[in-house]
Amino acid sequence: MINRKILCLIIVILLLTISNSYSQFYYSAGKQIPLQIDSSLVTFKFTSETTQELQQGIINSIDRISSKIDDDYLIHDFVACSLIASNNYYNFIDSLRQIPGIYRVEPYYLCNGKPLLMGESFFVRFKEGVSRKEIDSLNDIYNVEISGMPAYRNNVCYLRITDSTEYSLLDLANIYYELQQTLNSHPNFGTSVIPDSYKSYDYYNEYQWHTKKVIGFFNDSSVWDFAGLDKTIKVALLDDGFRIHPDLPAERVLPGWNFVDETDNVLPDFYNAHGMACAGIIAASHTTDSTMGSLKTSGVISLNSNVNIIPLKIHYFECGDPIVPESVYAEAIYYAFINKEADIISCSWHAENIYDNLTIATRDAKTSGRHFRGCPVVFSSGNSYNIGGDTVCYPGCLEYCLAVGAIDSNDYRWDYSCFDSTLDLVAPSGDMPPKKGMAPIGDVWTLDQSTIYGVNPSIISTCPSMEENDQWMYCKFGGTSAACPVVSGIASLLISKDTLLTADQVYDILRHSAVKDLDWGTLPDTPHVEYGYGRVDAFRAILSISHGDVDNDDQFSISDITALIDFLYQTHTPPFPSILLGDCNCDSVIDISDITHLINYCYLGGPPPVKPCYVFELSAPPRLE
Repeated sequence: MINRKILCLIIVILLLTISNSYSQFYYSAGKQIPLQIDSSLVTFKFTSETTQELQQGIINSIDRISSKIDDDYLIHDFVACSLIASNNYYNFIDSLRQIPGIYRVEPYYLCNGKPLLMGESFFVRFKEGVSRKEIDSLNDIYNVEISGMPAYRNNVCYLRITDSTEYSLLDLANIYYELQQTLNSHPNFGTSVIPDSYKSYDYYNEYQWHTKKVIGFFNDSSVWDFAGLDKTIKVALLDDGFRIHPDLPAERVLPGWNFVDETDNVLPDFYNAHGMACAGIIAASHTTDSTMGSLKTSGVISLNSNVNIIPLKIHYFECGDPIVPESVYAEAIYYAFINKEADIISCSWHAENIYDNLTIATRDAKTSGRHFRGCPVVFSSGNSYNIGGDTVCYPGCLEYCLAVGAIDSNDYRWDYSCFDSTLDLVAPSGDMPPKKGMAPIGDVWTLDQSTIYGVNPSIISTCPSMEENDQWMYCKFGGTSAACPVVSGIASLLISKDTLLTADQVYDILRHSAVKDLDWGTLPDTPHVEYGYGRVDAFRAILSISHGDVDNDDQFSISDITALIDFLYQTHTPPFPSILLGDCNCDSVIDISDITHLINYCYLGGPPPVKPCYVFELSAPPRLE
């Protein structure tokens, strides 16, 4: 039987006899993954002694090189150059290796048409039982050295080529893969990871500035790109009723109750769509199929398309004013969090007077709902038609509720938005008519009842789409009524991310993750009488409870350690959808201390990553070594 070392030497000799050949595949998942070579480009690395001036001189002296190019796929200080001619490509590469000052040369590889470039190291996983002595012996044969052995992975090495290495890095990786002592081997490619961001193609999304203002970067890195937001959350909507809509179908509308007529008929009255509009902001379906986005029925985007709406009809309109017994308000709140086990209660209205019954109901919901974790209760701050504004309306002004005011697209308070020291947050909304009973003039796009019922059929106007009146949609919603459901939707995302959050924690996260505009003339952590704690922000709210989940899989594990090491020391691929997922200890810097924090938590019983963490920008650039 042939000795393993002799067999390895035979392989070496055979490879030496075919030194001008190049592998055009690498191994992955037990298969040969084919590579193509772009012979119009080449990559190489200069020696450490070669200055920038000498490097440029060498490039200029090579007639076949057209120019040096910028390439995001390069690693380990390799450079890429474009070539004037592509003939005799391999001979040209061999000639480059003979030039003083050039250390390594590699072909420009492609995989499925995308660059897949080599550096100077490759990954090897040895079989269990292979000793360090045997690994060192193999490395001596191939003239490679160990550049890293991660402590968190058994029998894994990163091997680096040396001055004495005779082969291309890809050849070496394939040789190691075929050894009896190994399980895996492939180059440490300089690849670019392109996150698959959550994309929604709803027909009317281009008009929904009010939602896009708080979610991050629409169809790029938005709040919906965070893992763990797919749980079904129940939001009780206390309003004027709801009708099944193509953009909020029956399977996401739970049986409700009509507290006015004491029936299960929750349909809005003929020309009403207030509840429909609020529901659309919170829970309208998302269209993630681009081919369906051309259909008007794809509708609008919402804050949380996994919400189930519980429609509770608490008023009807007679001459424009809601007429209901006072007891209806409290009964509806109790019904919401006790009978329907709602996670959120959303109320875009206020009561004309203070009622002990209603005050106690909001307190009980906030303290006893959701199995005593508390049910967040969100109210609009109220719309004033008085010059100078009014104070926050009851019951939004209560400590048990979140009071939400309205701001315009420039983050300034609308004149109508009620405010005082009890205001908690502000959210984007549209304008209001100067007098009650006038036609709406807001610009918030959301749901209307249908082509027959609702607001649009009752007003003579054309929506800003410059098309026929889009009567399934309400394009002129506004007021604090539109601001309130924005916060309710974001609260539902928080509870989806962490179902153990208490109502108090939800309130604190929403307040402390809000955006503070310095033009308001307030210190960042000081509530403002007109803006409360600031403009609510869904992306920042979810990020605040996601630090440490580096690989964005909704759990803390060894894979987060791996992802953080990869970011800091390997491919430098940043965490997605926010680089701050890597700030595990909430010190606003991403470095080795964050790796240590994760290791201590995963293996040594240390504290978990800090949550919530109200750091939303790095105080120093991440250390990439």
